[in-house]
Amino acid sequence: MQYRDAGIDFSEGPLVAAEACARKIFEREGASSAGFQLRGWISYSRANIQDAVCDLRLALDLEPNNADTLLLLSNCYLISGRVAAARPLIERLVSIDPLTPVTRCMPGWADLADGNLAAAIEPYNQMLRLDPASPMARLFYVWVLLLNGRRDEVPSIVDGLTADAALTVPGRIALFLNAALAAANGDTLPAIDVDIEIAARESDVFARTLTDAYAIAGLSEPAIHWLGVAVDRGFINYPFLAEVNPMLERLRGEEGFRRLMTQVHARWERFEV
Repeated sequence: MQYRDAGIDFSEGPLVAAEACARKIFEREGASSAGFQLRGWISYSRANIQDAVCDLRLALDLEPNNADTLLLLSNCYLISGRVAAARPLIERLVSIDPLTPVTRCMPGWADLADGNLAAAIEPYNQMLRLDPASPMARLFYVWVLLLNGRRDEVPSIVDGLTADAALTVPGRIALFLNAALAAANGDTLPAIDVDIEIAARESDVFARTLTDAYAIAGLSEPAIHWLGVAVDRGFINYPFLAEVNPMLERLRGEEGFRRLMTQVHARWERFEV
């Protein structure tokens, strides 16, 4: 599963292997926090977010202070537009696991989902300071700066990518966001490569950042396409898409965006905490 989350292997192989492990866990132990967590992680990776929440809640009942379960469950709630359900989980996560970089950004992610964009800057900056070599931390911080309209700061953050980090999928997407800013001023936006396409089709995070990049560049059709992919991957936070994210403003008058939001709104309302 780490191979998949790190973008090393997006094939079915890791998921099939993980499912075999989960079956063995439950064969040996009927109620297992590790088993429920793993099965929830698999469901999340398959974009079955409601199923993921059910298993992760069971895992948390058995092991209330498991940081990995708290992290994944709170993220499932946030991408589903259930910020109030995520907040207490994030508070517990920060209290028991404060030095893991991704933990530091989670209060900021909740603030973003609530529409408090400025409050998110410091938590994501903390994540980057704790792990400056991480391309994902750098991508997240670039994204938050763009949400806050601080475009002038983006090039220097992108320039901080190490040579190795710039070759990773999150590193290349950070570079693509920077290129989108140049395209907004008249430059030509380069095409994304096949590795980024594969990763974005399997990750709501990468699909969302591609959406915002194309929106910044003024390219509505690919922006709406990748937004649809993000929705298919489980991102149904209707308030964030329909109202909060300022980079989507020019898309909100598009018919394709409105049709997609009708679907998102229905799924968002049906989602059960």
